[in-house]
Amino acid sequence: MTSILLRSTLLLLACSSVSASPTGASACPGGEAAVGGTHLTAADLKTGTLEESPQGLKVQLNGADLVPGIPGIFFGGEEATISLTGTADFKGFLLRLDGAVFDAADVTYGFDPSEEDEIQQAAVCTGGAEGWTHTNNSPKSTVSVSITLGAARSDLRLDVTVVISNSAGVSEYYYTGYDLSAPARADWEGDGDLLAAGDPNATAPAAPTDSEPGNGTTAAPDSSSTTAPDSSSTTAPDASAASILTTGWVTTFIGGLFAMVM
Repeated sequence: MTSILLRSTLLLLACSSVSASPTGASACPGGEAAVGGTHLTAADLKTGTLEESPQGLKVQLNGADLVPGIPGIFFGGEEATISLTGTADFKGFLLRLDGAVFDAADVTYGFDPSEEDEIQQAAVCTGGAEGWTHTNNSPKSTVSVSITLGAARSDLRLDVTVVISNSAGVSEYYYTGYDLSAPARADWEGDGDLLAAGDPNATAPAAPTDSEPGNGTTAAPDSSSTTAPDSSSTTAPDASAASILTTGWVTTFIGGLFAMVM
């Protein structure tokens, strides 16, 4: 009986350990928070998006804040850094990168030497997804991973789950999904529309004005500035005045002849 109780106790402890996942994420779902077990059944549950967290959690791409619904841009074939930070500590996390026809083998990555004890590759992320997770549940306020895609990619998804606590009947975790795109640098620099739509921190080039040379436009004459001849300002000969003048001359001539006859 003692042996059975001991084995049952060890099994219970093992299940609790898996649910708490103190040494890394135990699942890697896409489009949702990577938590389960007591996280979902706790009497006191606190959750929401990273942006709603009281810990001031945020994710940055190359130092720029990622915003849900606005694609974060980095370049295919070039190194980019994804960082998770908070104004207060967190314990566990999962950064999951996925995309249509995404081959995780095309992704190379590395960690900051000062953070190597806090972050590791998430072995549970398979089937075309790549992930990075915690190595321990000690408090931490920042972690980062540097990644390089072997080629340009679009329609990438970054799912981020952060665990604050999961003990004593209290579960607190936050999740947000972000859109990413990794165009070729040459395509990016040659497309102003892509620049404006893709990067929340980028400013689209200002449209050239008519006075700028080389813009391929010619300013049309402004009809409002060209004054047409004003017909009202040109005085045509007055026919009535000429008629009066002619009539007066004839009258004077006849009057003179009449006087001579008289």
